[in-house]
Amino acid sequence: QRVAAKTSARRKLSILSRSLSGKQGKRGMFVDETEVKGKVRAALLKPEYRISSLYNTEGVCQAIARHPIFNFVSQALVLANALWLGIEADQNHADMLIHAAPEFQVVENFFTVYFLVEMLLRFFAFRSKREGLVD
Repeated sequence: QRVAAKTSARRKLSILSRSLSGKQGKRGMFVDETEVKGKVRAALLKPEYRISSLYNTEGVCQAIARHPIFNFVSQALVLANALWLGIEADQNHADMLIHAAPEFQVVENFFTVYFLVEMLLRFFAFRSKREGLVD
């Protein structure tokens, strides 16, 4: 047992000394600085992904979909819908929307119609409709 323990300790010491000296095969203990710099440069030079680069250059749908006010309103309504879901979960005790109070029905249908129109506008704004189904 003592011989096995000494051999194990020597093996661990050998591995530790090789890793500290940088002779641990292809990859050392520390990261290669030039490799990291190359990866950072590649990431910085990679063009930023924008969905609007896949839109048509002409037409009403692409003009609306690219407009900053449309994007702002869409994001604001997503936030409002999240808040409304909390209010509705607390206040609406009906099992189905058809049995709910009229204000719940109106607001739910408004959000549904707006998000459907937004989805259709963005879909028809794409040059290739197939690209609209990917993202």
